Amino acid sequence: MPRLRMVALLAGLGLAAACGGDDGPAGAPGSASTPPAASPASSPPPSVEPTQNGTYWAVYLAAGDPDSDAFVTRVEMLEARKLPSHGSEAACDQGSREALGLKESDHVIGVYFTTEADARAFAATLDFEPAGIVQVKTDCLD
Repeated sequence: MPRLRMVALLAGLGLAAACGGDDGPAGAPGSASTPPAASPASSPPPSVEPTQNGTYWAVYLAAGDPDSDAFVTRVEMLEARKLPSHGSEAACDQGSREALGLKESDHVIGVYFTTEADARAFAATLDFEPAGIVQVKTDCLD
């Protein structure tokens, strides 16, 4: 299945922060981690449109079996909040399956950033816990 392009219109959304977290040490490349807390006045940093073979920090809004009730419920929640709700096979983001403990057939919905700091700042503006923050190399985009 070809990778669906991520919607990169998050910069103007001004999402409210309600996500707790730990300002612990930064995760190693390819590792999943918990976002730090942010102040309610925070606005998300701009996301980027990933390109083929690019290296990015992905904030995964959903991850897992795309036919599962949990994944479908998460997609509905994302759509209601006007967040990206289209994704790709996890295998298209090299490093995501290992870091998130996913199967080859699982899918992810991610928002991409050039730095870990921007990814964590975005995740801190969410009012729910993302599936993870992972440094990945993108594939399936050509």
